[in-house]
This record gives sequence, structure tokens and C-alpha cells, in this order.
Amino acid sequence: MHASLDFAAEALPPRLTLEQCRQQLQAADLSTGERVQWLYRQGLLWVRAGQFEAAIASSDQALALQPEAALAYYPGDDGSADLGVPSGCPLPSKPLLTVFPMPHLAKILVYPIKSLDGVGVTQAELLAGGALTHDREFALFDYEGNVINAKRTKKIHTIRSEFDLAGRMVTVWRQGESVGLPAQSAYRRRFNLDQDRGALATWFSDFFGYPVLIQQDLHMGFPDDTHASGPTVVSVATLEAVASWFPAMTVEEVRRRFRANLEIEAAPAFWEDGLFVESGELVPFQIGAVTLLSSNPCQRCIVPTRNPWTGDRLTKFQKDFNANRSRTLPPDVVPARFNHFYKLTTNTQVPASEAGKSLRLGDPVQG
Repeated sequence: MHASLDFAAEALPPRLTLEQCRQQLQAADLSTGERVQWLYRQGLLWVRAGQFEAAIASSDQALALQPEAALAYYPGDDGSADLGVPSGCPLPSKPLLTVFPMPHLAKILVYPIKSLDGVGVTQAELLAGGALTHDREFALFDYEGNVINAKRTKKIHTIRSEFDLAGRMVTVWRQGESVGLPAQSAYRRRFNLDQDRGALATWFSDFFGYPVLIQQDLHMGFPDDTHASGPTVVSVATLEAVASWFPAMTVEEVRRRFRANLEIEAAPAFWEDGLFVESGELVPFQIGAVTLLSSNPCQRCIVPTRNPWTGDRLTKFQKDFNANRSRTLPPDVVPARFNHFYKLTTNTQVPASEAGKSLRLGDPVQG
């Protein structure tokens, strides 16, 4: 990231004419994407100051550089809710400006009990082992030490769960039961994850029909890839593209099938594929104040082929997915990283220096 693109400061940029703006950009050592981000940020600062002519000049320059990224923005009565314009500022009657959304963190999902439902959070701290706090903190095991997850049994898909992370509570029930019933009933059972772990294990034992143990890991959780134990990353546009490959499949269903931790908005479909280089090399990228290392595209198992609520398998899912994935693979990816196409989302590693830092919704993404 160039020093001139540090957007942390909120000071107004110098007033520039359209020609001065063009000259400054031509002299700067910036990529097209960086120039667009620079202009977008400058335009928003002018909007907040009520200097709409300057804002429109910035957005016009951004539009000329990258027209395919443009979204027409029409303000409300005073525009203050969306762009931070002080209430009462006069706004032009025509569309205010063309907004270029910067890639940013739009969703954080953690899965407190491995293979069960996830929960969205507004921020998440990174553990020393690389995982997000609460993500796969618990896992189910049989008495022989074998993990009980969706790879092993499709029955686990029919367990529904709701988490109160602050209260350390979980409510569990079977899919199709307890509709409209209170949290504690014959069907819905509520447990404290610390104090009621034995009773919760008994509930799972009754559900599966054999004894179940619950284990906890506060260092790394229970990731599938222990060599890349950081949060998994995907763009929202990627999920939307995959949903379009299957009739009647929603983005929410794709989200539940692939279970990524971090979703990036305003990045193109399969943006995350560009984070890979040759095998064995790690690519740093930034989300807010956190540096992550892109490790490898996540190789998929049987789980995404199943309906995330019922466990029923879509027989042609993997075949159709592979065909579409091959067709839409970005041209600049490293081919060696895709020896087959049943891969989606990015696995990451977390440098030791990042432990204790937090990711927050809205954090800008650079990489």
C-alpha cells in the first residue's frame, strides 16, 4: 500500500480542479484500482464537507478509470444517513455522485460447535493458534476419540442450534421440531456451554444413538486444516456466482454449504483465487489492522454436496460445480494450485504478531 493511500486520516483533501486531479493521478505511482480507491475516499470526504462539485469531480475521474465498478447513488431527503453529510446540508437534485465501494469485510461467521450452525458477529479476535475466537471452539467425539462431524454422518445436518456467545449458551433441537416453541421445551433444550457440558453431551448421545464426548480447544479450535488454521475467506460475489449455477439455490444456502468465516463485499467473483502464488508461498493481505497469509484454495469434501438443513445429497452437485468452476476460473490464477476444480474459499495462516488483534465489519481489504 502506498503511503499516499493511507485513508485513516479524516482531513479534507486539498481542493482540486478536474485538470489538477487528472495531473496528480498521472504523476502518482498507483495502479488503476488504487487510483479508484484514492478518488473514492477523496470524494466521500468532500461530500461530508458539503462540497458536492468537488465530490462529483472526483467520482467522474473514478468512473473514467473503472466504469464497470460504478454504482449510481441517489441520496434520500438529506443524504445524511448514508454518507455522513451533516443534517441540513443542501444536496443537488440530480444523483449526488457515483459511489465506488471499496472491498470491505461484510460478514463474520463463527461456528462454535464444529459442524453445527454458525452465528454472525460484528467483530472477532484472533487466537494465538490463528482461529477466530469461538470458531470451532468445541467438537464432538465418540469414546474412541474419533471426531463426529458432517464428513462422517449426514445426520448432523438435521441438528439446529442457536448461540448466545456472551451468555455462553446454546439451544439445540432437531430440524422440523420445536417450531414456535419456547427455548426450553421437550424439543428445544438450552445449555450453558461451560456448566452444562455433560448434559449437552447426553443430548448429543441420545441424538446419535451412541456415547458422545465434547472437547474444547481455546488455542486453535478444531479446524480441518491445522497447517492453515486461520479464518477462511471468500467474496460475496463468489457465493452469488455459485448460487447462480444451481436452480433455486439461494446465496444463504451456498453460504451454509461452504461455511466460510469472512465474506468480502465489493470484490469481484473469485477474487480470492488471485491471492495464490506457487505452492508453498504465502501471500499477505490486509483486513483492517490484521495481516493474513493466503495459504491455499480450500479443497472440498462431501459436505457441500448436501442440503445444509436436511443432509440430502444433490447428486450432480460436484460434477456441475467442477464444470462451472473450470469455466469461470480467473485467467491470472496459478494453474498448479487447481489440479482439480472442487475447491472454493481461501485457507489462511495468521502470523504470531496478529494474535489478539480483532477483525471488524466494515474493515477495508487490501490485497
